[in-house]
Amino acid sequence: MQITFLVYDQTDGVQWSKTYTLPATQYIKDVDAALEHNDTVTPNSLWKTFVDYHALDKNLGAVNLKNTFTWTEWSNLNMDNQHSESYYGSDEYASLNQRKTPGGGDLITSKSGTLSGTGSSYTFSVSGYSPVTVMMAGNENADFDLYAKWGSPPTTSDYDARGYSGYSLEYFTTSGSGTLYIMVHSYSGSGRWKCWALWGDPSVNSGRKSGTLSGTGATATYSTTISSGYGYAFNSGPDGSDFDLYIKWNSPPTTSDYDARGYSSWAQEIAGPASTSWIAKLYFMVHSYSGSGQYATVGLIF
Repeated sequence: MQITFLVYDQTDGVQWSKTYTLPATQYIKDVDAALEHNDTVTPNSLWKTFVDYHALDKNLGAVNLKNTFTWTEWSNLNMDNQHSESYYGSDEYASLNQRKTPGGGDLITSKSGTLSGTGSSYTFSVSGYSPVTVMMAGNENADFDLYAKWGSPPTTSDYDARGYSGYSLEYFTTSGSGTLYIMVHSYSGSGRWKCWALWGDPSVNSGRKSGTLSGTGATATYSTTISSGYGYAFNSGPDGSDFDLYIKWNSPPTTSDYDARGYSSWAQEIAGPASTSWIAKLYFMVHSYSGSGQYATVGLIF
């Protein structure tokens, strides 16, 4: 039997189709050209949003798969917020994996504030997302750490994930269910912080980069390995200075040529998202609008 899926692609507002020949013990994995999926690969941010799909036979007659085949719904650990259906008969099998919402890289929420001194903390929560990537950028004249726990607020000794180092740029990705509680904590010192929660697990992580900007106009530029998707960069810096952040796909950014930027009167910034469907490097530049001091930065691609 040949089955053709007609799918309305909500992202582009078009309808597309793909045909599979059954019988065969064959998963229908490639539902969309941008939705190339198998059971071992985590979907990325280029996956599209569907609102409906229809199956037709080779004569373009409607096929009610739920009546024709036995139907089951199953969970896939590599796909969150998904709808998966399997159909099988005596010698026929089909499985459709359907994302209900866009893929990773969406910003869930952002918070900012000031920690008054060593031991002080701020806790907030997000619900309905997994995995979640949490990023915190704080005052680099202090040492702020990051904790998270599913289901209840974390402490410095009871947590599911934490980021701690000698810097105030900390991040991690954690998976679970229900409510994720996130705590920004001062290991030492006081100052400003910003924190972001993003849906998904980045496919590319540049790793933390650090250095010192000598004064107004000084810059430091880094890049990721090649990939595609939604690009972000984050940086921490010292209170009293004003550091900005610029990102650009495929070539280094400048203060006048960039795909996204983060600029405020603080030294802690986010730049992104900037998306591309082409395989390329993501370049990110920390720039001193005013002042000097230590920074830490990282680039992520979802």
